[in-house]
Amino acid sequence: MHSSNAIRLLNRRLFRNCYSKRFVHPAWPTLEREIKNGRQSLDILFIVTSHNTMSQKALCLLSSTLQCRVMVELHSNEKLVERVQMHKPDLIICPFLTRSIPNQIYRDYITLIVHPGPVGDRGRHSVDRWVLERPKEWGVTILEAVEEMDAGPVWAEEKLDTEQHLPQTATKGDAYNILTTLAMKGLREIYHKIFLGHYPGVEQPASVKSLPLNTLKQRDCAIDWSSDSASTIARKIQSRDSQPGLLDSLCNIPLYLFGAHVQPLNKSIHTPPKTILAKDKNAFLLSCADSTSALWITHLKNALDKKNPFKLPAAQVLPSTPTLLQNYLSFEDIHVDVEDDVCYVQWDFYNGAMRDDHCYRLKQAIRQNINASVKVVVLLGGLRYFSNGIDLNTIEASDNPVEQSQKYIHAINDLIRYLMMDLSDKIIVSVLRGHAGAGGAMMPLVGDFIFIHENSIINAHYRTMGLFGSEYWTFNLPSRLGSVAQANSLVNHLQPMNAQQAVTSGFADFTYSAWNEVQEKITNDILPNLSEHLKWKAHKRQENITKFGHPEACRHREIKIMNDNFASFEYNRARYQFVRKIPANTTPFHLLSVGSKQATMMKGQTCAAHIYNEIKSKYEPNDRNVPALGCLLAGSKPESELYVRMKEKSLREKVNFKTHIVQLQPGENDNLFGLKLERVIREWNADPNIHGILVQLPFPEHLKQYQSGVLKLIHPEKDIDGLLYPNSSFVPCAAQAIIWLLDWYDVKLNGKNVVVVGSSKLVGEPVSLLCKARGATVTICSIHTQDLREAFSHADIIITATGSPHLIHGDLLPENRSLVIVDAGVSHDPPHIRGDVHMDSVRDKCILITPPVGAVGPVTIAALAHNLFQAYLAQEKLSSGNHLEHTHTNTLQYMI
Repeated sequence: MHSSNAIRLLNRRLFRNCYSKRFVHPAWPTLEREIKNGRQSLDILFIVTSHNTMSQKALCLLSSTLQCRVMVELHSNEKLVERVQMHKPDLIICPFLTRSIPNQIYRDYITLIVHPGPVGDRGRHSVDRWVLERPKEWGVTILEAVEEMDAGPVWAEEKLDTEQHLPQTATKGDAYNILTTLAMKGLREIYHKIFLGHYPGVEQPASVKSLPLNTLKQRDCAIDWSSDSASTIARKIQSRDSQPGLLDSLCNIPLYLFGAHVQPLNKSIHTPPKTILAKDKNAFLLSCADSTSALWITHLKNALDKKNPFKLPAAQVLPSTPTLLQNYLSFEDIHVDVEDDVCYVQWDFYNGAMRDDHCYRLKQAIRQNINASVKVVVLLGGLRYFSNGIDLNTIEASDNPVEQSQKYIHAINDLIRYLMMDLSDKIIVSVLRGHAGAGGAMMPLVGDFIFIHENSIINAHYRTMGLFGSEYWTFNLPSRLGSVAQANSLVNHLQPMNAQQAVTSGFADFTYSAWNEVQEKITNDILPNLSEHLKWKAHKRQENITKFGHPEACRHREIKIMNDNFASFEYNRARYQFVRKIPANTTPFHLLSVGSKQATMMKGQTCAAHIYNEIKSKYEPNDRNVPALGCLLAGSKPESELYVRMKEKSLREKVNFKTHIVQLQPGENDNLFGLKLERVIREWNADPNIHGILVQLPFPEHLKQYQSGVLKLIHPEKDIDGLLYPNSSFVPCAAQAIIWLLDWYDVKLNGKNVVVVGSSKLVGEPVSLLCKARGATVTICSIHTQDLREAFSHADIIITATGSPHLIHGDLLPENRSLVIVDAGVSHDPPHIRGDVHMDSVRDKCILITPPVGAVGPVTIAALAHNLFQAYLAQEKLSSGNHLEHTHTNTLQYMI
């Protein structure tokens, strides 16, 4: 065995065994020394399964309150170890992670697991068991990652009394919320211990470490309909809500059950358990073993439905149900109470998602309860969510997602318009008791006063879903913050806010911890000073209309943009992935910008591998006919010969496609050379066994006179490199590769300012059109543009393809560090290959950048394989007598 390998293996064994005695992580002494020398903050990396409420709340706490530099990486990132080594954090925190951490990471870096259970509890189903079994005491443990799951030294432990903190009706999602707040106490405690110079890790007792993993199988919470009461069944469902749901069946269909609510009955019923008693507002009421109560189920997921493998309103999953025995009971998800001069409005829509019927019922409920005596309307939303905007699941399952999206956004806008315009003589108070996101975060802005609970998280942005947004945000948000610039900055920041940040920014007015604080403000300030508040409201409204335009004009402009968004690839892809819980292949762009000191290098190999796998999943090899490429080389040009060999090798090794290479050299005084080139193209056009034609460009200088004549002869159905674009059936591969690479890194083009340097027919021109089609504003420059610095000053994305080495250097770029740079320009300076961008000088000016080799190139060849496969499928249809349906190849639907 090589000596270095032997040492590495010995180190691993020592690390694995060292927890049998008191152990301090090898990285601690360096951190301790730096703190003693005056260091004031920590560099912290979050590794998360998804950037959810827990990690968002921790991000806000550590970065804003405790002034740490916080970075975020998704566990699903295929380059996770490499990314960790790039960040070099002092501390890694893994909040409620559902997967194990590679041992190379926790060996080299202090890695803490935030576990949603007390010391000794282990495994993935801790919260499920807490909700199902309700032990007297529960808690959160923050412990060091070691090889054995949840067995490392404990850095912090926080406990709570179940009866006091976990309501009987709490779901698994509610329980996570409670434990998230508890975890913040633990993280704060660890922070202070570190800066006191104390190593916080305390070894777990051997008796605790030997406990088995805490798993919860389906049989542990299966419903026994013959004996379980409604409350017992509700708790079982709540222990699996919101994920993965509780598997059962209705009407002989296997279904996952969600949204359980016990319904007391006025009179006993004597029907078999699991009978559907009533249907109301898309929910089903089921009989249970006890005759005095029944159970509402609001949402279902069909275990056999591959088209819609996500939860939907119950009546939508089972539209044809048996005749109902009685239908006089109603499901109440909206509650309006009028007390003295105040109207309190609560709604509890599943996960805060709002459909058009929700909005219209909510508006009607308020209207029916409002009278002249009501002076103040208090909007309370739900306990867990105020609102999360439009219901993406039901949009995804609809026959026409574009029309359904439009219907929903108009409904929520109509509700907001009613609150703004029709109730202008009332004081509106918005109280965020829970979290809010997207349009649901803009909805409370109708409030004249906004209260936010100290544990709430606000995501006041839309662009991660590929949307501009509506809900009158372009009027209400600038009115709140004071300027359009501040509103745009908040919306485009794509980051969460905690309650204190919301108040500091002007988004909200007050934070509160207990309901009586809100009531006291209403009773002691708002009601006694009502006339002054109404005068102030009218004055501010007119002032804001003068500054920002009329609200209806703002809505009209929003809807015009949103209509384009709803039809866009980005929205449809983002929605598709969101509702199906498809994890990202790499850490999304908006998270890369959080706390990172240096640019992330975009790598094309994993993106290309994904494209090849997609092709192979749809390709059935045929001995008679396989996809085949005809590749023509004119003359001798070493770099062209190299590129052709790379393409042939990739097509053969990755997808087993054939390549026929013809290289022609002109003879002395060869007046027929052009005809020879043209003859090759004509033969390939007519050959049914050649499905795609590629002419390697550029021709050597002395042969360029033949280039255009040869290209014009390629049949559009075989022009897989898009050489005749826009008259080809295919988009040029390099341009398509750039878009796919941006998709891979989750860079949304909608609403972005894109500067394209170079206007070639194969890259610059088509990539400009593709960016515009995605909703970007595109500026086209060239190597002759007088002031590139001015062109780049407002750029979000720069795409360059000129072949001019180091054309773009750092002093041309703005200092905002939010740039994405794609360098598709290649020039040969043997032995070097150089790009258009001077890498060393721009690296600290951007978030994402492509190196000149290994990014656009591999994806370009994969795009060539994709186009060749599409051409093969189309030509096979023709040869079999089927009508040829042109396949648009500018995107693989939801592929990346």
